[in-house]
Amino acid sequence: MTTRLDVRITPPWFFGCVLALVATFLLFLLIRSYEGNSANASFQTSAINRVNKIQDGLDDVLLSLIALGGYYDASLEIDRNQFRRLTQPFLDKELPIQALEWVAEDT
Repeated sequence: MTTRLDVRITPPWFFGCVLALVATFLLFLLIRSYEGNSANASFQTSAINRVNKIQDGLDDVLLSLIALGGYYDASLEIDRNQFRRLTQPFLDKELPIQALEWVAEDT
């Protein structure tokens, strides 16, 4: 009785397929990482631009209100009509100011 060892030799194309599969997976991970970083950088740039636009708008409003306050402080007396003429240009501009109200001072 002789025992025969059944030895199978793996064909060379099998190693090529495994190597191609590993290379494809590594390439997938690399591209996914690149795309994620690219999307994150794009989002950060867009978010910073929007924040800067909001900040610029708030700065414009603040400067307008400071100018209005300076004129009001420099005047001895302002009546309702003068206040309307003074504030109308601020309301007509494309500023986020929606209303300015005249409140008469009690004396």
